[in-house]
Amino acid sequence: MPCDFISVLTPAATLFGGAFVASFVTHIATKRRDRHTLLQKKAEELYLATHELSQNFSIRMAYCLNFFNNDFGYQHMINSQESEANQNEHGGSVTMTMLVDIYFPELRETLDRLLKSNAAHRAFRVLLSEDISNDTVADKDGWRKKAMAIVKVMEQEVESLKAEIVKAARAESGVERRALKLWWKKA
Repeated sequence: MPCDFISVLTPAATLFGGAFVASFVTHIATKRRDRHTLLQKKAEELYLATHELSQNFSIRMAYCLNFFNNDFGYQHMINSQESEANQNEHGGSVTMTMLVDIYFPELRETLDRLLKSNAAHRAFRVLLSEDISNDTVADKDGWRKKAMAIVKVMEQEVESLKAEIVKAARAESGVERRALKLWWKKA
């Protein structure tokens, strides 16, 4: 009788043990895939928010430059900027900060540089507004040069953050490892 019990118990234990190991491995693989998918989605959201911030900045600076070229007056510039540049579909700087803090803390330094550039742009607009309200905008060339310097720095910081986002997303999704394996096979 004990032999019959062992002969029945051994295959059953093997079956349950194999099923447990298979389900555990499947769980780990699914969890890893879900994490990669989530991080890829968040990287895309961050990239789109960065692009949107850049677009809004470009719109505002284009109107500033048109003002400096005497294409239209100050009030028209302000009204145009506010109507076109405040369409934040992807969240803007608050969303960018949240995504970096939660999912991509390695991008914090790059984001801080971009936000600092954006703050310099806002400060520029405040100073320009004060000069215009005091009727002291005599040196439009000086303002144009300041605007162009801000544009250059902002564009560099946007491109830097975008490159870092792509790099982080590729590292998390395994693209970098696959590329290395393909390179290794070719060599």
